[in-house]
Amino acid sequence: MLKQRLIFGGLFIVCLVGLFYLDSRLSARWPGAGAIAPPGTVLALLILVLTPLALREMQGLLHQRGVEISMRICVIASVLCMLWPWVEQAGYDAARAGAATDGLWAFLGRRFHTVRPHYLVPTVMAAALVAAFVLQGQRQRVEGAMANAGATMLAIVYLGVLPGFFLPICLMHGSWMVLAVIAVVKAADIGAYATGRLIGRHKLISWLSPGKTVEGFIGGLVLAGAVGALVAAALLYQPSATGSSAAGSGALSSRVSLDPTSPTYGLLSGDNSRSALWRIGLKAIAARPLLGYGPGGYVVAYRRFVPAATMQVDPLSAVTDPHSLILLIADGSGLPGLAMALVCLALIAYLARLRLAAELRMRPAVGGASCCVLAALACLAALLCFATVSPGDPSLLVPIVLMASLAAGSPREQGGFVYAVPASRSLRRTQGVLLLAAVTALAAALFLGVQLLRADAAAKQGATFGDRAAAERAARLMPTVGTYDLIAWSADLKAAIAAGNDSRIAAAGAVYLRRGLRADPSDPLLRVASVRYQLILASIEGATEELRTGLRYSPTNPMLQGLLGYIAQAIAKQPAQRGLAVRITAALVALPDKGADGWYWLSQAFTALGQQQKAAAALDQAHRLAPTFIPADYTNRVRGQF
Repeated sequence: MLKQRLIFGGLFIVCLVGLFYLDSRLSARWPGAGAIAPPGTVLALLILVLTPLALREMQGLLHQRGVEISMRICVIASVLCMLWPWVEQAGYDAARAGAATDGLWAFLGRRFHTVRPHYLVPTVMAAALVAAFVLQGQRQRVEGAMANAGATMLAIVYLGVLPGFFLPICLMHGSWMVLAVIAVVKAADIGAYATGRLIGRHKLISWLSPGKTVEGFIGGLVLAGAVGALVAAALLYQPSATGSSAAGSGALSSRVSLDPTSPTYGLLSGDNSRSALWRIGLKAIAARPLLGYGPGGYVVAYRRFVPAATMQVDPLSAVTDPHSLILLIADGSGLPGLAMALVCLALIAYLARLRLAAELRMRPAVGGASCCVLAALACLAALLCFATVSPGDPSLLVPIVLMASLAAGSPREQGGFVYAVPASRSLRRTQGVLLLAAVTALAAALFLGVQLLRADAAAKQGATFGDRAAAERAARLMPTVGTYDLIAWSADLKAAIAAGNDSRIAAAGAVYLRRGLRADPSDPLLRVASVRYQLILASIEGATEELRTGLRYSPTNPMLQGLLGYIAQAIAKQPAQRGLAVRITAALVALPDKGADGWYWLSQAFTALGQQQKAAAALDQAHRLAPTFIPADYTNRVRGQF
């Protein structure tokens, strides 16, 4: 058996490497001139041949269980789910490159495109589901309708949607990256098999797969991790002088900057991005370990701790997710909230384990009353944690409350499952409260969803057509969304200017501006709008105070740093305001991490104050951070033109 595996595995590897080598040669220099086909063409042809064969085999297996699927529906839907997004993206890349405007792929890019490409696969699957039900109706039988339709969707997803992920990987990272993914998966199989045969002693899941062991599971993880590390070193971090698709290498290093002094280093490249986001999350926890930053806490922490070099690239960047659930909860509700969330998950996992053990042994795991108490504790922990992290999204509570409350069931001795009602009146009330909380949370989530859709439609009307009433309606419908407050303020300001600088209209708009800042004091756009409103009122002190407050929340934002220096250099020419200009300049100097905008306007402030040596040093720093910027660029950025 082992000998056959080794022979077949060796031949399989040789064939696979040959196919990917051919694909890399055909797609060399894609999407530029000289490329024969996009990356993934050979793989697409191979999948096109193998998919009907695999579906035929799956149809036979399901037929043995009395479940029928239509080959026509499954083949058509599977091929569309695999190829349609890939063909559209490849055509778009070719058309955008413009190197061969008369080529097939450029033609597809110009003619074959959809308005919403991310809706392609769900649309095909929905159409396949409808076709499966129509086919079942033609048979004039109700029995097995749901099973047949469900099996049809399973076949399409398993043999159409999932293999289709390989083609976008080819387009983005080159053909060899797909081979690397396959190598990592096979390494897990080889490591698990070899380790289990050599030192496997403890069964992993004996009732499901008696041959699997804990030692084999660990060995598979270790070998897969080692192969993954080698793949990362070979494909992700090797410099490439000819582009990401040169020779099919798919080197990601050509798309991102690996120079630590570059502004795009860290947050604009794959796992560098994730590690940088994690560092920001850890800094946020260290700064506020007990209470966190409240709802949407990570974006506040991001604006506070992101490096100035990163903000220089995109002053409006706002990352809301560190790609780590633990950091997301800890940044929002602090370490106590994280502890409650872990308790919640542990309790639910414990209840699920007891329930599974009881079903396997065909006897109750715990009494209904005890299980209901555990469910109540789990729901309380979930409520405290998630209400702190995101009180505006009660839909997060629905699955947790339902899972914990319904965990109070126990299996019958004859088989099946019965819902256990606690004997104690207080426990029954607790159980009723939990179910009521689930229904209430679901209703609140639906209400907020409808309100958000209405507010979004009104905001688009207000922003596009300058409809003041629509913009204010959006801000009233969702008072916690700062973007709608900003749109309402902009509409009111335009109306005030059109009415001959009507101060009453401007003051009405300022109400929305202040409310948005109370909801999110770290939002740079709201803060800049507030600064400009103070300047309209000719309140230099008010504008300066707004900037200082904004820099406490977003100390590295280039717009705020630039505005502070801009105000300093503007008022330094006035003898009566010179003392204020000196204080503003000192505040800008005190910022520990300044971007190019901060250094440039600091140099202008020093120039206005007559400190030429300091001005030259600050200007040199600005040129070092942004060597391609000219003075007009800094002026445009202060005005909000990026």
